[in-house]
Amino acid sequence: MSGLLATFAHTLETTLPVFAMVFIGIGLRRIGWIDQNFVSTASALVFKATLPTLVFLSIIRADLTTAFNVKLLLFYLDNPRFDVRPLLDMVENFAELRDDLRWGYHLPYAITGYYNIHPRSAMDRMKQEDRYQVLEMYESLA
Repeated sequence: MSGLLATFAHTLETTLPVFAMVFIGIGLRRIGWIDQNFVSTASALVFKATLPTLVFLSIIRADLTTAFNVKLLLFYLDNPRFDVRPLLDMVENFAELRDDLRWGYHLPYAITGYYNIHPRSAMDRMKQEDRYQVLEMYESLA
């Protein structure tokens, strides 16, 4: 029961300030302290300044290792509505940076893991000079 109460308390902590601001705004509008000009100015301030700033700060503070996880991204893009080829083409174009920075893991291994097959084809690909030209490899395994 304490877990349920903790969840309820967390929900109130999140939603109560929003509802309080809405009801304060309704009250101030009824007594005439807020007019349409103020609403237009405040809306412009929120949508053109504060929200973009909040999004920017959230992106700066975000843990991008999860967001740019290639396995997770390929799993998500398995949906028939998405075409993975442009993503793989972009990765091929920027693969040289991966060697310079020694960042991440090798995409051929990620593709074989995605298809749940033995990484023999990835090992062969890694021996080649064009190891990161993986679009052909992806299409041959698809």
